[in-house]
Amino acid sequence: MKKLIPLIIGLFILIAAKPGGGGGGWKIFTTNLSRWTAANEPAPDSGDVATCPISSAFANYTALLVTNRVGDITDKTITATFTVRPTSGDPGYIWGCYNCPGDHGMIAAARLYFSSRTDYSNTRNVETYWFASNGTVVNDALGTVTISTTVQPMNWSHGNGCNGSVCLAEFMAAAQGCMTVGVAFGSDMFYDLGIGTTNGTATVHLTSFAVQ
Repeated sequence: MKKLIPLIIGLFILIAAKPGGGGGGWKIFTTNLSRWTAANEPAPDSGDVATCPISSAFANYTALLVTNRVGDITDKTITATFTVRPTSGDPGYIWGCYNCPGDHGMIAAARLYFSSRTDYSNTRNVETYWFASNGTVVNDALGTVTISTTVQPMNWSHGNGCNGSVCLAEFMAAAQGCMTVGVAFGSDMFYDLGIGTTNGTATVHLTSFAVQ
């Protein structure tokens, strides 16, 4: 599903990792571009809040890394710090439908995410899934990166591409009734189609995550 706001590449801030001491309760959604399926994350590596292997399977992509966060998050700032590290070969980074006809983006990307639901579909309940307008490229060459977005309407668009300042009622309902928060993976144009690797494997190491 196309998102209407283009990726705004944020500044890549190099900071010291803030270990989370092992993060239970995180889930990884993968997609074959018709269904989004959740599974519990593997046990996090030492110093990680959550550890998310990037799919290297053909036509299967890593789409969301999320955890429960129940309650009103309006005007709070969500911040995630992570590093992408190769685990084999010399991986390249692709996004869902990178080889489909038409324009589906130019880069593999990550951005912040929240929802008033715990499931995911890009054809149902799209007004409950919200994606930050700013984000970052996914590439192991960047080292440690931080993305941060305040939960205010102009900074987010929902699953059908409507900015929160336009779809204000839907934005407020999702922010005030938040159930899950995390990181979404896709391209600079399609926020939920996931990412994958070619010619190697890699893992996202989430070292800090906060809503405050």
